[in-house]
Amino acid sequence: MTKQANEIIEYKNEKFSLFGFPLDPYIENRGDVFFKPYSTANWRGYQGYWKLTDNKLFITNLESSNHSYESLFQTKNPILAEWFSGRIKFGFGNCHSNKSNFLPSIYDNYLMLTVENGIIKERKIIKTVEGGDQIYFGKYKGRYIQDLIKGKINKGSSDAIKNYIEDYLKFLSDPNFEELPLTPYIKINENEMGILKDGRNWGVKYFLTPNYVALSSQVFWTNSVEDEISSEISIFLEKILASSFGTFFKFRKKGVEMTVTSESSILLNPDLNYLNWALKNVETFVVPPDLLSQKFKLIKIKSFKINRLNSLVFEYLPVIEEFEYTFPVDIQEMNRNMFQKKYGLKYEKEINEYTYDLSNIELMDRFGFFLDENWQKKDYVRGNKFSDSFSEKKTYGKYSGTYAQDVEGLSDNYIDIVLDGQPDAYWNID
Repeated sequence: MTKQANEIIEYKNEKFSLFGFPLDPYIENRGDVFFKPYSTANWRGYQGYWKLTDNKLFITNLESSNHSYESLFQTKNPILAEWFSGRIKFGFGNCHSNKSNFLPSIYDNYLMLTVENGIIKERKIIKTVEGGDQIYFGKYKGRYIQDLIKGKINKGSSDAIKNYIEDYLKFLSDPNFEELPLTPYIKINENEMGILKDGRNWGVKYFLTPNYVALSSQVFWTNSVEDEISSEISIFLEKILASSFGTFFKFRKKGVEMTVTSESSILLNPDLNYLNWALKNVETFVVPPDLLSQKFKLIKIKSFKINRLNSLVFEYLPVIEEFEYTFPVDIQEMNRNMFQKKYGLKYEKEINEYTYDLSNIELMDRFGFFLDENWQKKDYVRGNKFSDSFSEKKTYGKYSGTYAQDVEGLSDNYIDIVLDGQPDAYWNID
């Protein structure tokens, strides 16, 4: 899908991309106006041109394949958009391509206009927040906050479950498979440890479908009823799947401990406890508050129902729990305060946007051109003057020569604050 063209708005003799469609209420009220799409970049069927002047929003022109501005409004003059009430915004500062090629580009800043019957009632400078949504420490380093909140099960339950079980089958049956799936917390006796070793030493064949597992150390349909090793492994796998998936752990017994964790088992379920712990205990860790402000509808695997057909074949059915989750109010407030202090931004939940935490004088000094039509400043330069980026200023070199900085890329500030100035403490973060 091609990016859709934005409306164009003129302000103080400069043109900007307008985000929002203030003509839509007019079209809906008319009921007799239909625009034909005329390009893949304009499925709405028209290109509107607007002007912001005297604290009023005017439409000045319109292009389409089947209507002209004059035929639609019976005039060539600008018209006050008195049919429109709501919020629109236009971007300024540096323009960055969106991560998705189908979405509009992103600007450093936006002027948000609250409009009532075509009259501008309020202006706000909105700051774009990009980044800050990744874990940079511990066992989930490099993973996104949304991954911890939702887990793989919320993204595609069927594939996530099948991939997890398949990795477990590979671990149990293939001596060359060097990844270890995380396991629901169960007690494993010495006999079962022996079964694990036998399966990996002898090699076990398996057949996996979205609902069934069949095992055999021979070809599973030939004399499989006499296959003792595969039978024992099948029963052991049943024990694992029938356990509670509330807590996961790694085997720590000699002979089966491995350093690489199977990717399919990492964050199979959400891990909200870890995220709450990190927000409470890692002083420099904050996330954009909008990530925590919503009510999430999530699912998780509680366990599996097993229907055994014989000693080698069983049917499995995941027991899924649906639940709603909202981050605790104290966590949200603490994160919001730390975020505001760290980046100088305020999160305004009502509009789901970020604004600068500046005094009116500071705001006018930086953004008076947009906040007041009568404001003039000779040194105003469109673009780079407003190119503030949402990122912590990082320095390196203080701890050069250490693994934490040279290999893991941790900044001086991170080592000072999170590791108490001890780069070797990196190994203890989990």
